[in-house]
Amino acid sequence: MQKWLQMRYAFIVLLAFSPFIFGRQSLTPCASSFSSSHNKSAGFAGEHKKLSFAEPTLAERELHALINAYRASHKLPAIPLSKSLSYVARTHVHDLNAHPPESPCNAHSWSEHGVWSSCCYTPDHKQAKCMWDKPAELTNYKDAGFEIGYWTSAEANAEEALEGWKTSAAHNAVIINQTIWKNEEWRSLGVGLAGQYAVVWFGKKKDPDGYWEEKAE
Repeated sequence: MQKWLQMRYAFIVLLAFSPFIFGRQSLTPCASSFSSSHNKSAGFAGEHKKLSFAEPTLAERELHALINAYRASHKLPAIPLSKSLSYVARTHVHDLNAHPPESPCNAHSWSEHGVWSSCCYTPDHKQAKCMWDKPAELTNYKDAGFEIGYWTSAEANAEEALEGWKTSAAHNAVIINQTIWKNEEWRSLGVGLAGQYAVVWFGKKKDPDGYWEEKAE
């Protein structure tokens, strides 16, 4: 497929009043895969989960490194690669690839095909809590997470994902702590990249399950 024919869009969920950033999209999923209700009981209140964390892929490590390099260019500290938030990010990426949402559900939705509470995320943000609660629901990270994402009709890669976010004021502000995020300190970052999607989660708390060490080049 010629590069100029590839369609892309970026998506973001931050605050209830924040706009979504969409470009052209071409999604043909099964509508029955999504529900507007939380139909699975995760039992995440006070429960310590024993999770198996898979090593980040080379592409995921590249995206993490690119984000930190971009932050460094703005004299901002690096954000460590969180095991828990990466678990959430990777879980969402695999769900999106396997069960892409259909309008009116956007790409912040979660399907019914997993051990999580499903939701159809719509532009009215009525399901925002379903998104923000995912780290606490799926992992031992008991604080809200903030997600940005990227989709392409071809195959997602780290460089193009970051470039897409940099050209969007709302996404860029999260990454380099501008506008409403200027006083926030990101202590944890999670990355998932596979198939047509790249997803990054930001968190204000330290990860109780630790961080992935940077690989020496």
